Amino acid sequence: MKKKAVKKEDLTNQDLAKMIGTLGKSLDLRISKMESYMKEGFASLDNKIEHIDERLSQNITGLNCRVDDLAENKASRITYKELEQRVGVLEKSILKKSGKIIK
Repeated sequence: MKKKAVKKEDLTNQDLAKMIGTLGKSLDLRISKMESYMKEGFASLDNKIEHIDERLSQNITGLNCRVDDLAENKASRITYKELEQRVGVLEKSILKKSGKIIK
């Protein structure tokens, strides 16, 4: 059997309404799929950004601690050198007064 070819004149308003209805449903389905796809994509992007932000904040905190440690160590080295010089000067003056030989 041969199928009858649908002629343009044979289409009624009801047929057109059905076609538009099914087209609307398929478009709604595609739009909802696209919406869920984009939601998942943006959620993944947000997670990646949060992870990078967390790592950067940890690195910055670590750098701050290192800088503080370096500054503290430098300050203590400077203080040690100053004290060493002062003790050296005092030692020389004490040895002079006591009459011992200074090398």
